[in-house]
Amino acid sequence: MSGNKFLLDTNILLYVIGKKIDILALPEGEFYISFVTELELLSYPSLTAGEEQKIRELLREIPVIDISQGIKDKTIQFRRQHQLKLPDAI
Repeated sequence: MSGNKFLLDTNILLYVIGKKIDILALPEGEFYISFVTELELLSYPSLTAGEEQKIRELLREIPVIDISQGIKDKTIQFRRQHQLKLPDAI
């Protein structure tokens, strides 16, 4: 693997999950996501259980640059319940 490191944004992961792009089409390197991307992916109010499972499977494969799990759980809960913008929910 090359020494390149990439921080993937939410849209790229949505394209991968939706099979609009093949993950193999991405450049060679190490991939990461931020905790913000994880929160964005999991906090859509209309997210189905199947979609959530696909997202969680993908997230198990990509390291997350993180904050505490407690803050993430509350943020996801607040966004789903109150439709807050992400920064406000965090």
